[in-house]
Amino acid sequence: MKTVDKTKFMILISLLLISIFIVVLAIKISSKKEGNNNNKEYVINTEIEEIKNDSYYLLDYILRNNEESASFLINEVYVNKDEKVKYYFIDTDKFVKGFNVSNYYNNLQYLIIIKNGYYKIINLGDSNDIKKTSYNYEIKDIDTNSLTKIGNYDYRDDTIKLTYYLETFKDYLRYNPEKSYTMISDKLKEKYSTYNSYYNDLENIYNNINSFVSAYRIENENGLKKYIVRDNNNKIVEIIEEYPMHFRINF
Repeated sequence: MKTVDKTKFMILISLLLISIFIVVLAIKISSKKEGNNNNKEYVINTEIEEIKNDSYYLLDYILRNNEESASFLINEVYVNKDEKVKYYFIDTDKFVKGFNVSNYYNNLQYLIIIKNGYYKIINLGDSNDIKKTSYNYEIKDIDTNSLTKIGNYDYRDDTIKLTYYLETFKDYLRYNPEKSYTMISDKLKEKYSTYNSYYNDLENIYNNINSFVSAYRIENENGLKKYIVRDNNNKIVEIIEEYPMHFRINF
């Protein structure tokens, strides 16, 4: 009888040990799978789209922060559809102002990579097809150790923005009058029906536009923001904003 009880006891102990072994093995297998998932490389969304939104302000800040003597007017931006890592492909004009020499460059291309509040900027040279550049670029995840932290930037209260728009328009009047003609309103083109008539009045236009914003009010025009700006000489300029950093001037 005692032998039978001892046998039962040994069987129970064996079953208990087997159960413990199975549980431990299951835990190890689960941990290994979880570890593999954590080490799995992040798959980035490389689908490209054009954007026309407030991201322009952040991108302009990064460009200016990279070249403090320069100002920019962004023409086009393409970006991959991804929440974690953003590749911004930028076509922009650039003005570099110095004491003795000022230069204007058009259609420069930059790539700005942004991840978790950090950025990296890459000069892609100059071209006329930023869209093609964006579609052919190898997009992949990136280590934030190679990036620069994004600081606090002032973009954009309206007074700063409107001053920037007026200064930029004056830069185009000086360095690229043909493009400045494309930046005036349809109403103003009734006055300057040809580029030649506009060009002949260029000096007068330049001298009569002041970038100092004394006051302004906002109206709606065909679904667009129209800023009625008064300068410190009490002159009025209208700025119709199509989307950030894209505007037309009327006076």
